[in-house]
Amino acid sequence: YSAKVFDFVQWFTVSKISFALLWLSWLVCRLVLHPVAVLYSTLIVVREVCPEYVTDSFHLYAMFNVSLWVLTPLDFYWFYLISKAGLIALRSKSRLNDLRESSNGGDKARKAA
Repeated sequence: YSAKVFDFVQWFTVSKISFALLWLSWLVCRLVLHPVAVLYSTLIVVREVCPEYVTDSFHLYAMFNVSLWVLTPLDFYWFYLISKAGLIALRSKSRLNDLRESSNGGDKARKAA
């Protein structure tokens, strides 16, 4: 949200830097560290450190790992969407408008209610 705030106050350079930091942190944390460190730890290391947990509470162990594996393709998909939005913003010659901000009087209707 920081990129949107900086864009709103018309600090466009800071907004682009903020978006680039979001992109980079998503790449490193979600696409590198999550699969390499977290999934490795929960699948391999936990079996070596406390094998009794894996055998005694296998249903919890399996549910937790399945949840982490489901999260991994979602991370790749979200990274694709973030990258796509960034490329659209970089390629545009003019300032882009947020589609969620409409000028059809939606705010007036909310204020009147």
